[in-house]
Amino acid sequence: MPRLIMILVAFVTLANANYYPSRFEDGFTFSATETCMYSAPWDSTSVVATIPAGELIEITEFAEITFYADSCDWGWYLAEYREENTIFRGYVQDRNLAFASIALGVDTLLVFRLTAFNTVDNAYEGQLSVIVSGEAIFQEDYRPHWTPWGRMFDYDVEFSHGSADGFTGVKNVILLYFGLDVSGVESRQDLLVWTEDNQLVPGACLQ
Repeated sequence: MPRLIMILVAFVTLANANYYPSRFEDGFTFSATETCMYSAPWDSTSVVATIPAGELIEITEFAEITFYADSCDWGWYLAEYREENTIFRGYVQDRNLAFASIALGVDTLLVFRLTAFNTVDNAYEGQLSVIVSGEAIFQEDYRPHWTPWGRMFDYDVEFSHGSADGFTGVKNVILLYFGLDVSGVESRQDLLVWTEDNQLVPGACLQ
């Protein structure tokens, strides 16, 4: 199904929903915070594994089950997590997963996730975290780009490295891109700086 038609069908079907859980249907992502893996897609079931922040998780399928929290309808996903020689299989919540990630150095990972929907501003809330060895050494609330579908977030979120030439006291320059390949819909690219004293400083919006 063409992307635009798929988006419109989803929008009409879920017009009253806060969040359309289609981001992690398959592939790999990272835990953006400590994440519980459950034996079934309900948090009242037994915990299969507790996954530290910054761990690689394979998403195998959407469980077709959502839950409501922080003004969003979040999704449950069947996933696999490998810890040494053990493979854990169970269900995770997409609110704990990274929409985008990028390495800032050895064992240092920058991730972005959605955290809530602000019903006053009619906008999503997000969070940036820098994770080292399972611990967030820096966290900051960071609002993503607006979404033209009301409460359905369908932007591609991507990190890339920029040039640190001319910067003093800077480890990394990062570009954070919110893009949607639909005619008439604008995208946004933000400049972020990761400093020598472990601070993530937002710079210009490069629309």
